[in-house]
Amino acid sequence: MQIDGKTKVIGIFGWPVEHTLSPAIHNVAFEIMGLNYVYVPFPVNPLFLYNAVFGAKALGLAGLNITIPHKQAIIEHLDEITKLSREVGAVNTVEFRDDKIIGHNTDGIGFLQSLEMDGGIEPKDKNVLLIGAGGAARAVAFTCAENHANSIAIMNRNQQNAESLKTNIHQFYPKIEVTTWKLNDPKIDHLMGDFDIVINSTSLGMKSYDPIPLHPEWLNSKMIVMDLVYCPLETEFLKSAKKVGCRTVNGIGMLLYQGVAAFEIWTGVKPDIEVMKSALEKTISQ
Repeated sequence: MQIDGKTKVIGIFGWPVEHTLSPAIHNVAFEIMGLNYVYVPFPVNPLFLYNAVFGAKALGLAGLNITIPHKQAIIEHLDEITKLSREVGAVNTVEFRDDKIIGHNTDGIGFLQSLEMDGGIEPKDKNVLLIGAGGAARAVAFTCAENHANSIAIMNRNQQNAESLKTNIHQFYPKIEVTTWKLNDPKIDHLMGDFDIVINSTSLGMKSYDPIPLHPEWLNSKMIVMDLVYCPLETEFLKSAKKVGCRTVNGIGMLLYQGVAAFEIWTGVKPDIEVMKSALEKTISQ
């Protein structure tokens, strides 16, 4: 990669941001595809988010990724946000277009494409069990609702947060059936056979000593089980699901496809997905 006066800069804002895998993924794709872009992480203190956003615009950056803790706070500094970003209440990708700063949420696209491509299933008419009620869960829940899931059950350690997400979903999709449950509530056991898709959107599984987010004996072979954790590539939850014959999907697909969607927003070019996937897997393995 050779940087010159015509190089376009993409940034990622986070605090901290040293751990991000995105530079490795995008810079390899830029180089392989012969695009004169560079992807750079920027540690942005929350106190200076406003300055950073308008500084990026003033400096002519071609786009941004936004990560924790700025996904919600950045919205007030944008000119427009997409429908999913408004529903989820979070932005992870910023586009500078026609003197406007536009916010997108590509997490939903990443989830949907991974579910379809890697899991061989779509949410339409399906009963979904979603474990977690945080930022990733919100993107997943609204994407399922938008794509005509039959029902969504939200299971969370803090049931009040699950109820809040349920209320938010009904603001936009009043007809969809949404229920909430305390994490591993035994009363849900007799309903488990009704679920087609089970998704872990919590961070449980990232550490070797983490408990499995759902009792494995509640799973059955008809289910698609997805874990948004991507490191390790196969969590204990997915191993347990495989043992009972479930088809499993790890978190690398969502990470990959949300990055692909952002890449296309910034450049107007469809990236080579296999190149990005190879770069991502290599980075994770290291």
